Amino acid sequence: MMSFFLKILEFFLLFHTISAQKLAVVITDGLAANTFYKFSHLPVFRTFEEEGVWSAKVFPVFPTFSISNRHSLMTGVLPRRHGLIGDHVYNWRDDVKFQNFTADSDFSRQCIQKWTALKDRLDDTENGAILAMQPN
Repeated sequence: MMSFFLKILEFFLLFHTISAQKLAVVITDGLAANTFYKFSHLPVFRTFEEEGVWSAKVFPVFPTFSISNRHSLMTGVLPRRHGLIGDHVYNWRDDVKFQNFTADSDFSRQCIQKWTALKDRLDDTENGAILAMQPN
């Protein structure tokens, strides 16, 4: 039993001494590979090509909208879980779709109350709290 706790302690000490690295994710929406290579002689594209990280094993999620793919990339979950299935947010628990105030239903009392309930959480983040926002 003691060796188990020593292994855990060793694990935490190992990762405690490793300094964090910074990562910048640049998403170029609509920039096809052939277009990128067409302009790869330009310094900014050359820097990305020489110093960036590439993968041929990354595939889009369905639906293949930009917002769905960005959130799947950042959260590691599929659109059916994070709820961003297009230019709107789908709350699967309540079967409510919020369309970024582009539909009349977005101005309904029920929808406004649900989304403005997040205001307290947003205020907390301004005071330094870490937050992962999810609709209730």
